[in-house]
Amino acid sequence: MVQAGDLDRFSFGATVSIGFSVFFSNFFSFIILSLILFFPTFLMQYYVPQMIGPGDEIFFAIVSGLISFLLYAILTAALIYGTHRYLSRKPAHIMDSLVRGIQLVFPVIGVAIVTVIVIFLGFLAGALPGFALVAAAAGTGSSGVAQLGGLVLLVGGLIVVAVLATMLWVVIPAAIIERAGVFASLGRSRFLTHGHRWAIFGIFALFFIAEFAVGWVAGQIAVPRFPTSIDDFVPLFLAIWVISAFFGALRAVFAGVGYFLLRADREGTNVDALAAVFD
Repeated sequence: MVQAGDLDRFSFGATVSIGFSVFFSNFFSFIILSLILFFPTFLMQYYVPQMIGPGDEIFFAIVSGLISFLLYAILTAALIYGTHRYLSRKPAHIMDSLVRGIQLVFPVIGVAIVTVIVIFLGFLAGALPGFALVAAAAGTGSSGVAQLGGLVLLVGGLIVVAVLATMLWVVIPAAIIERAGVFASLGRSRFLTHGHRWAIFGIFALFFIAEFAVGWVAGQIAVPRFPTSIDDFVPLFLAIWVISAFFGALRAVFAGVGYFLLRADREGTNVDALAAVFD
């Protein structure tokens, strides 16, 4: 059980410790909710390839992506609400969290879309010259020095993405808790994360390594050596569904915990003082 005194300062260790504590203390309700909301993604992976004809791939990819985006927005809002309930020493029921997630989904979608656009534009600004240089070098048969320069610029784009992602880590909790609007929420996330971005980057790296490792092992186990039909990939689709639900829920909980710790660290705000927003 997380104690009130544990929520006074932000750090990598505190966020990881409290995040896991919140997640596993509510494991059944959080993971069931996540599995439900990720289930349509599993269905689309299995059925859509059998239903679409030639030339329809892009359309169905966009539709399935939008559906997955909407469902993950609901999950994020629901689990941030459930995290707040738990940290306020109140029960986080599945249906209550789901209803709250649906009610709060529109501000979440708004800030999520703008966040994705900002990060994508940041990547283009940092990496587009690299793409151009690599393409020009390949087209003209230029030396490896030009290609190396392009790759360096591409890496620069990835660094820009990492910086923007750490700055905007708690934009969704800010939008839900503070109801500040899309661009004000971006500003709030930038303010709250200032001075803590290396720790936040460490949390990102932890998730990336863990999810990559688990996904790689699942792929080695679930995919037969010589698949002959899409049915051979059903175990892989099931594994992806469970893994995505697990890490998706965990990321939402960590973002919620990180937000409350950052508010306490930067502004001295107690988690109980934020309860009225959900009343």
